[in-house]
Amino acid sequence: MIISTDSLACKKWLIPNFICSIVLNILDEFNISYTFYQVNKDLNYSLSQAHQVCDVLYIINYFGVRRINLNIEKCKNKYIIEDNVFSIFTPKSILGVNWCTFNSLRKITHLADGSIINSNFPLNENKRKYDEAPFVKQKYIAKYIKYDYLNFGKYVERDYLDKFAKSEEMLNEQLQIYGMSQQSLSEYLVIVTNYKAEIKHRKLYFEIVNNYLSDYAIKIKTDFYSFAPILIPYRNKIRKALFKHKVFLPVHWPNDSRIENDLSDNILSIPLSTTYKQEDIVNVCKLIVDALKKLEL
Repeated sequence: MIISTDSLACKKWLIPNFICSIVLNILDEFNISYTFYQVNKDLNYSLSQAHQVCDVLYIINYFGVRRINLNIEKCKNKYIIEDNVFSIFTPKSILGVNWCTFNSLRKITHLADGSIINSNFPLNENKRKYDEAPFVKQKYIAKYIKYDYLNFGKYVERDYLDKFAKSEEMLNEQLQIYGMSQQSLSEYLVIVTNYKAEIKHRKLYFEIVNNYLSDYAIKIKTDFYSFAPILIPYRNKIRKALFKHKVFLPVHWPNDSRIENDLSDNILSIPLSTTYKQEDIVNVCKLIVDALKKLEL
């Protein structure tokens, strides 16, 4: 929907060298010309020369941290796309430029779908349906089965894993853009209503991770802590060790042959969702510490 607006596909893009492969796939699908800018291990980057090398600047607010430092006067004829997938809200508009931002609620909350887009230039609304995406029903069924399995001993593990796999397959095959489902919209409003409590819990969980894993934690400060990112040696071996305890931690983002960076081999993300208890976060940290000790012997 964004790319098809104002012929953005025909323009030259500048994107970070630490980015989700799905974004690269979409850019390649539209035959978009792009180059990379460097993202450091602390997730910082410099955009001082961005206005000289691109028409469209793609910025990611890593783990909710907004680090934009631009000369707006020099960028006034440019387009800025602000990827805010790690937050439940969209940031304030950057005035004086063509600006657009979006988030992804399914990636940082328990919601099955939903994304908020905010733009100060018109978007191509013809690309969107107002119906519910087909994968959503499967995803929520999987979540209900998982809840009953974990809390009441109903079903078997394979029942919800198969449903999750099916919903992800449906999502990967999806080409159409859909509106947010009614269920996700209702639950999103509950999250917003209880926003202060949500923030308090997530910040507490983040501090727990930083206390247990202070040598590996990436120091960030944000209004909404979606994940606690850590940089650790033996990352893949650590993940395998956690699998044995049925702990599955995401990687933002895995290696991709199209890019090189200093993060993808070692970064690991610990979810800070309030669907977890405080002891769950502590347990994950202890498992990581134990796994590191065994690997470093």
